[in-house]
Amino acid sequence: MYIGLLNILNKNTGYVNSNPLNYIIYNNKGINQPKDKIDICFKGNTPNTEDITPINIKQLENINGIHCPSCGTKMFTQEYYDELTNRAKNINSAAELSELLNEHKDFITPNYKRVIYMTNNIRNIEDLTVPQYIDALKIQAYDEKVATFDYLKSYLNYYSEHFDGKQKEIIIEAAKNLDPNDNYFNNGKIIMGLCKNLNLDTNQSNELRRNTMQNLFLACRFIGGLNKVYPRDCQKSEKEITVDFVNQIFKHSLLKQNTIVSKSQKPNNVLIMCDECHNRQSDRAFWHNTSATGLKDNIKKYLEDVSLLMGEKKIDNSPNYIRDFCYTVEKVSRQNIAFSEMEIKHIKRAQNVLLRHEYFAPVKQSQVDVPCAECGTTMLPYDMKVQIAKELKQCETPIDFAEMLQKYDKYIGPHAEDISANFIRLARIYPLASNEDFLEIFRKSTRKQLQKQIKPIIKNYLSKRQYYIPDDFKVDNKYVNKAYSYNTESEKLRRFDLVANRVQKYVEDGKFHDLNFDKLNSECFSDIDLSSPNIVAIYSLLRSLNRLSYRAKVLTRPPFMQPNPKAELAETIYELFNMDAATADHLNAAKKGGANTIYNMVGLCRGCNIQKGSKSVNSWYITHPGVRRNFLSHMKVVDKMSKDGIISGYEDWAKQIAEQMYNGTNGKYDIRDEFNK
Repeated sequence: MYIGLLNILNKNTGYVNSNPLNYIIYNNKGINQPKDKIDICFKGNTPNTEDITPINIKQLENINGIHCPSCGTKMFTQEYYDELTNRAKNINSAAELSELLNEHKDFITPNYKRVIYMTNNIRNIEDLTVPQYIDALKIQAYDEKVATFDYLKSYLNYYSEHFDGKQKEIIIEAAKNLDPNDNYFNNGKIIMGLCKNLNLDTNQSNELRRNTMQNLFLACRFIGGLNKVYPRDCQKSEKEITVDFVNQIFKHSLLKQNTIVSKSQKPNNVLIMCDECHNRQSDRAFWHNTSATGLKDNIKKYLEDVSLLMGEKKIDNSPNYIRDFCYTVEKVSRQNIAFSEMEIKHIKRAQNVLLRHEYFAPVKQSQVDVPCAECGTTMLPYDMKVQIAKELKQCETPIDFAEMLQKYDKYIGPHAEDISANFIRLARIYPLASNEDFLEIFRKSTRKQLQKQIKPIIKNYLSKRQYYIPDDFKVDNKYVNKAYSYNTESEKLRRFDLVANRVQKYVEDGKFHDLNFDKLNSECFSDIDLSSPNIVAIYSLLRSLNRLSYRAKVLTRPPFMQPNPKAELAETIYELFNMDAATADHLNAAKKGGANTIYNMVGLCRGCNIQKGSKSVNSWYITHPGVRRNFLSHMKVVDKMSKDGIISGYEDWAKQIAEQMYNGTNGKYDIRDEFNK
């Protein structure tokens, strides 16, 4: 009994389940066990008040579908909720009502979420009236309520084993008195009376309530709502019953303005949340239980929604809001819930990308295929990236994901093409593999492929050694060290060999099996400046190894993602496409004073953008062969879009960019005549 109960407690993943015992609250680990804690911690600093840009929370109240940061439910605006109620007035059958529920299932709060499961369990629903449909729900709800009460009685009987004498008798008597035919309040009094009669301390009392009251509430709440809508002696018409039912299910999802911490007056101490969570907010913070499983993910969904809305300029940009929110959550939860810098950056990704695109219209539009100015691949526009992300959610098997790669193959650029090809190949070889097995096969196979590329990269580097040996210099000369000190060409050779030796040793020791370039760079070159003397071959070697490392990142689960093979496959495919995402990049790096205007912007796929970094125009042009081949094609496409009226304000863009490239490369790259006609 003891092990069985704990297994039930530990395996719970939600309320929508055929097993009514799954109403057990989250994070219940049994008697006298400590609460789980999320130990990822964001060590931020409170910004100065005068530096904070406050969010205009009123703007969020007019936007439908934002996730509640407490329970994760999508929220209705009052306007959309009224439209839904009006739609309910025109429903004539249970089948139509079922269709409306399934269409808006993401807007149903957790306490009523199982209405979807129950509805889909009803046979021949197309033959039922709305009252008959609600009666069928009542039968299922009552069965679940009885099963939950059976669990509560079993739990209390198990709990009594920790006591002796009179106390044990009190617990057993309480278990007998629980009655599924009675309401929540009367049954609740029985359990609350235990805490008083047993003289439990605060921790014991909280644990007993946590293991019982939430389950009791969930067991009674749903059937109570159904009885409220359609009581036994109901005199309402079918239309009225339908409208009341829709209101009962969805009214809790109306969005409300609230605060993160009730008593704080900080500018960004605001949020919106669903009516259900709003009514249960504690004085301390916007959630009622900081240990609830999934709370951190719900906060992340909410902030990602806000980030996207800021990026799309549907609400005013407030660059501080997301960081302020994360810092406040960490502080008020005493680091039970916190976000790392990487997680915050991931949340703000849409905001940063879309705001950058505002400066450069060619990568924002999706009417015309725009090639990357460096590698020439057709860049993935943001709208299409969103579409791919939605379709990936519908994929179930490795075959489905492979078909996505084939369907949108024009957006798989040189950074991802070999990984994509390997995924498709393996999906054909193992069509019946489970997601978990396939993920392991794919990662192992692809990692091996990438590791095979390391030695050819080093070999290619060594083949260029002869270019750095002076004509009058003998490598085996016993005065070699003296020569290094006085001969510039000898110094280049020395540094060339130094890099070769260190990289070769690092690789041969097996340290680069993880394909982590940052670790390689730190361990091998932390003590030397590779920029002087500047050797192109060294740069090419490190760039190739860095590119290999960048591609290998799709083989690892993001540190903030919970283990889930299907989700990890979807994330992997998404990142393969994301390598080709259209981005706007400064020609002259912003870090080095480059202007934030269209005349200092070009379009690069995400992979090339990351590789370019903050290099000068000349360095970029010399060391990236793709620039010499593909920059002109990019310019011509953008120029044609301007002449065709697809984008405005770019009439002289091509001329000015061509002039910048000429000056930036010291006359090596001259395409000015192409745009002076």
